[in-house]
Amino acid sequence: MTYLERVEDYIKKNIGVLKDSKVAVGVSGGADSVCLLLMLSELKERLGFTLCAVNVEHGIRGEESIDDSAFVEDLCKDMGIPCFRYNADVPALAKEERISMEEAAREARYRAFEEAVKEHGIDLVALAHHGEDNAETVIFNMARGTSLSGLAGIRPVRDFYIRPLLCLSRSEIEDFLAQKGQSFRTDSSNLSMEYTRNRIRKDIIPLLKEINPRAVDHIREMSRDLSEAVDFLEDYAADRLDLLSKKEEDCLRIDIPLLEKEKDFLIRQIIRRALATVSGGARDIGRIHVNDTYDLIKGPTGKSLDLSMGLKAEKEYDTLIIRKSNEDDGTGDLSFVRKVEVPGLTKAGNITVSTSFVSKETVKIEKKTYTKLIDYDKIKGGLFLRHRRSGDILVINEAGGRMSLKDYFINEKIPVSLRDKIWLVCDEDRVIWVVGYRLSEAFKIRETTGKVLQLDFTEDKDGRQD
Repeated sequence: MTYLERVEDYIKKNIGVLKDSKVAVGVSGGADSVCLLLMLSELKERLGFTLCAVNVEHGIRGEESIDDSAFVEDLCKDMGIPCFRYNADVPALAKEERISMEEAAREARYRAFEEAVKEHGIDLVALAHHGEDNAETVIFNMARGTSLSGLAGIRPVRDFYIRPLLCLSRSEIEDFLAQKGQSFRTDSSNLSMEYTRNRIRKDIIPLLKEINPRAVDHIREMSRDLSEAVDFLEDYAADRLDLLSKKEEDCLRIDIPLLEKEKDFLIRQIIRRALATVSGGARDIGRIHVNDTYDLIKGPTGKSLDLSMGLKAEKEYDTLIIRKSNEDDGTGDLSFVRKVEVPGLTKAGNITVSTSFVSKETVKIEKKTYTKLIDYDKIKGGLFLRHRRSGDILVINEAGGRMSLKDYFINEKIPVSLRDKIWLVCDEDRVIWVVGYRLSEAFKIRETTGKVLQLDFTEDKDGRQD
C-alpha cells in the first residue's frame, strides 16, 4: 500500500466522509504540512471535497519567517489552491499573556484557523500531526500527569480539526516528498532545545528508538488502543450510571450500595460521568474532583463538599447527590487580603491556613493537595491569603519560566465563573501557591534551601484536609 493509499484508508476509517466539505490545510512550509497539502490535493476529487490553505506568519524569525510564507503562497499558486495568509506578532503575544513563545505561537495559529473558518466558510481544518507528534504528546502528558485519555494521544478528529497524517512517520513523510521531488522549508526554531516538545523530539524519542526502532509505531498503537478503551469505558460508565441513578429536576441521586459493588476503577469512571452529566460536559472535570467525590461516598453520612467546578456533592445515608452549586460561599471577594501568621493559624471564613517550621533534614516531599512545603527564605514582605489579581503569574520551571495565572486557569480548564473563588497564598507581589492546584517552582525546596515552612489548608465545611 502506498503512502497516499494509507492516508486515504486512515481518513475513511478514522475521520469519516469529507464529501461536499471545504477543507483548509494549515501550511507552514515545513515537510509535514507540505506533504499533507500534496496528499489532500491528490485526494480531493476522489473523496469529493474542496481544498484551500491557511498560512500563519508568526513574526518570530524575521526574513526567514516571511520567506516561509512566500514559499507557501507560491506553492499554492502553482497548485491552483487558494491560500489565506494571517500575520501574527508572537513575541508581543507571549509578552502580553506572559506565556512561552511556544505557547504563544500555538495560540496564534489556532486563533488564525478559527478566524479563517468564520471568514471563508471552511468546514474542516486539516493539521499535519504525524506519528512522532503523537508520541511526543503521549510522553509529554505522562511527564506532567494525565488520565487514560491523555495517554490516548492526539485524536484524528477534534471539533472541526482533522489530522490525516497520524498514520505516517516523519521519515515516511520525507520519503513521500522525495518521491515527488517536492522541496520544503526547515524552521530553525524546531532545532532549538529551548522548547519542551523539541527536547522530547531530539533527546527522548531517539533514545526510545535505540531501545526499539519501532518505538514510535508501538506508542501509536498503544494510544489507538487506549483511545478505543476510553471510548468503551465512557459508554460503559454511562450505561451503569443510568442503572444506578435517578435524575431529578435539580440533581442526580446515585445509589451508593449498588455503586460500591463495582470495581474501584469503574466507580471513579462512573463518578466522572455523573459529574459530567450534571455540569453539562466533561471538559472541566479533573482527577481531584473525582477523587474528592470518591472519598465523600466512603465517609460518614451528612457530609458534603463544594467542587471547584460549580458542583456540590452530598452524602445522604445511602445516596450520593450531585447538584449544581448555587450557594454564595463568600470566597469571591477580590479585594480580600489577610496576612498569614508565621508560625500559627490564620482563619478566613470557613478556611484555615496553618503554618509551621519543619527541619529540612526530616523533610519528606509528598504529593498532597492541601499541604505544601516552601522555601521560607524566598518570601518577601510576609505571607498573604487572597484571590487572583490582574497580572498575577506563576513560575512553572526551575529555569524561571513564567505563565500568567489566567493562562494557567485556562490550561487547567477551570471555568471562568470559578477562577475568582480560588485561594492564593502569596508574598508581597508573587503567587506562591494556587491552593488545591500548583506550587510555584520559585518556592520549592532545593539543596540551597535554609528554612522550610509547611503550609496546611483546611476547608472547615467539608472537613477535608490532606
